[in-house]
Amino acid sequence: MTRSDKQRISDILKAIQSIHRSKALLEKHSEDEIEETVLAAVTFQLFIIGEAVKSLSASQRETLPEVPWSKIMRQRDLIGHHYFTVDAEMIWETLDKPLNQLHAALRGLSIQD
Repeated sequence: MTRSDKQRISDILKAIQSIHRSKALLEKHSEDEIEETVLAAVTFQLFIIGEAVKSLSASQRETLPEVPWSKIMRQRDLIGHHYFTVDAEMIWETLDKPLNQLHAALRGLSIQD
């Protein structure tokens, strides 16, 4: 089943919202078990974002040249193929400025099918 760019961008925005909810949960609870669960959930959502970005058309990605598309795709590959090298610090660093920049860029995008 082929999904349109509009659907892929919607997937990315939903994943970002899920990450924000997970991060808020973590801020309320500091137990190691909660942190591990939240980290796993956030990592999976980053994987979804990377997969959706890889499937966006080149023309859609070109409308936002300021977004580091190749870094997002490489992170997806790292999570998917080199999961044993992924550490919590790398994931948490993604959740601040990079994720917020992607969110802002996509929210303001006029999506064309």
